[in-house]
Amino acid sequence: MKHEQCKREAERRLKPPKRFWDWCYSQIRTYKWTNKNQTIVSSDRPLGYCVEKRLTKSSRLTFYDKTYFFSIVLCTARRIEIQSYVFYSSFNNGHQTIKYELDNLERFENDKHTKICQSYTGQFHPFLIGHSMGSGPYTGNQFYPNDWNNQLKEVSELRYIEFDYLNYWEIERMYKYKFEIEFAQKIKAYNLANEIMWPNHNWSSTRGYIKSVDMRTLNRRWLKNNKQFFKNSDCSFNEFELARRIKERNGQLVPGIEEYLTFQDIKKIPRGIGINKFQNWVIRNRVDFIEYLDYLTMLEKMGIEPEGDAMFVPKDFFRMHQHTCELYNQFLAEQRRLAREEETRAKKEHEKKLEAEFKRRADLDRVVEGYSFHVPSRVAELIYEGKKLHHCVSSYTERHLKGHTMIVFVRLSSSPNIPLYTLEVRSGEIVQFRAKYNHDVPNEVWDVAKKWLRVTKQVKAA
Repeated sequence: MKHEQCKREAERRLKPPKRFWDWCYSQIRTYKWTNKNQTIVSSDRPLGYCVEKRLTKSSRLTFYDKTYFFSIVLCTARRIEIQSYVFYSSFNNGHQTIKYELDNLERFENDKHTKICQSYTGQFHPFLIGHSMGSGPYTGNQFYPNDWNNQLKEVSELRYIEFDYLNYWEIERMYKYKFEIEFAQKIKAYNLANEIMWPNHNWSSTRGYIKSVDMRTLNRRWLKNNKQFFKNSDCSFNEFELARRIKERNGQLVPGIEEYLTFQDIKKIPRGIGINKFQNWVIRNRVDFIEYLDYLTMLEKMGIEPEGDAMFVPKDFFRMHQHTCELYNQFLAEQRRLAREEETRAKKEHEKKLEAEFKRRADLDRVVEGYSFHVPSRVAELIYEGKKLHHCVSSYTERHLKGHTMIVFVRLSSSPNIPLYTLEVRSGEIVQFRAKYNHDVPNEVWDVAKKWLRVTKQVKAA
């Protein structure tokens, strides 16, 4: 939504009762300054607690005091709203001024969830904003105690759902899945209904987030198709999906397996073992499925393809897992050793190439037609050259010393210690040729440099 549309949506929000505004003001503090001769009361409003201070010549009577955030939950038969307002309290010469504006608005209507905020510039946007960096839209908010839970139960679209108490952040999920929850409660599948309302989220390093219910699967059609399974029962979503996915593997659910496996685990069970045999083995040996996946992962990384019951369902899984861990640690140690050897070999090979390169470069120092050509071998030389000629040749130090490129100093043979020109050569070609302040080099000096390339038998002539 654009600004104007957001603004229109915000303007048609439900009107909070006068009691809400009175309550908001009652939460805001005021000040009173007093001495023997004078009393300054900053506000005649019935505000919150009064901060009393001694009135002196140095009393600060003009200042910004505090920002307050208040929220209210309102509803009708077709709409639920969470409105938040920001109140600004400031003082001017002892007189308190309070201003407020809409901060955030959430609306649940026509099966849609609308979010709108108003920034400090007065612009409206289709999202919620926090009060400060990293904070949420309701951080530090005080909610008006208007018994909104009972209003949701009696008036709103949630009135057909049974629930004891909702927090404001639970309204979104309850509204989104109101049909599914109502359907489950009507067929007395209360456990399933509770899973939809308050799903559990558990984190596993192997499995990731495991939900007690997957709402990508559990929709209206799914509920209607599986009504008879859940009707008048305490069956969970996991039990149903577990049985269904096991059946897809040409098996039957073994009672008790739900304590060890989730429906998401079935696709991770190897195809090389019968699903019924696997279930019985897991239950009999009390196998932790996370450890089992860890076991399979280690075999895969070692390039071992499991075969037969001895590897898929070992009689003593604990010992097999422990043994595999030992083998895997040895495997990793060997991999690290080989990596170090390869690194050492590559380093020595590189050093040999550099040694050969610098030996070759030592023969490149020549005098050609009155100009001295010198290939530097020390960092200090490159730094000195850059400072004297006021260019960035020192930034090429690492590439030069590693043999990726070659820097050459070109000077008058009569003054070999005075920097004059700097040359960059790569693969026998001149890449750059610069004078002081990166000025161009005379054409005749270019000709001399090309002749130096031929004299020194570089790979290519420039």
